[in-house]
Amino acid sequence: VHARELADELVTLAVLERGEPLRFVHPIVRTAIYDDIPAVRRNDLHAHAARLLAAQHTDPEQVAVHLMATEPAGDREVVAALRDAARRALAGGAPDTAAALLRRALAEPPDEPARPLVHFELGEAEHALGALTARDHLRRAGETASDPVIRARALIKLPVNTLPDPARLREQLALYEHAAREVLEHDRELARELHAVRLGYLLFNPDLPIRFEDEVEAYRDL
Repeated sequence: VHARELADELVTLAVLERGEPLRFVHPIVRTAIYDDIPAVRRNDLHAHAARLLAAQHTDPEQVAVHLMATEPAGDREVVAALRDAARRALAGGAPDTAAALLRRALAEPPDEPARPLVHFELGEAEHALGALTARDHLRRAGETASDPVIRARALIKLPVNTLPDPARLREQLALYEHAAREVLEHDRELARELHAVRLGYLLFNPDLPIRFEDEVEAYRDL
């Protein structure tokens, strides 16, 4: 009741529009009031708003708007909410939004189990944008993920971002051998894709002791 009375007064003062939901009469008014709130207080208000919206099962995108305005605090729930919103953004054809959300999740930062997943998802979003930084995140995921399937998926997407650079391909050869062995019992098709990528790397590095022509024989019957 008290909140509604205060809202009515603000409508009378031409700060808010009448009706639901409450809106400022003009963006300039909103900005002036927002900027007048101390930064620490704004951070707390955004964090509180995010918690309230999450408790009401509001769309993750709306929760994320408030989380993006908070300071990193190492909160795993914040990371989870940002990842959820990023997945929806990517599925909805907005990789730029997904990438921004995942960069904020990485800054939180995520805990050790979640960090490779955030790198992988950020690599996917940046890959969709054509950003060169995608290769760094995909490689980080491929090197650090404990889940062999996530590791394999990250490494399979990596070549698109590194094929113009033979030196990088050489560095990654061992990663593909190891990842293929690890994922074989979980997903044979992923293992085959990893072997195929490794053969591609050999094709781009014909001066290596391991020769494409010799290695490809093992896969002739597939």
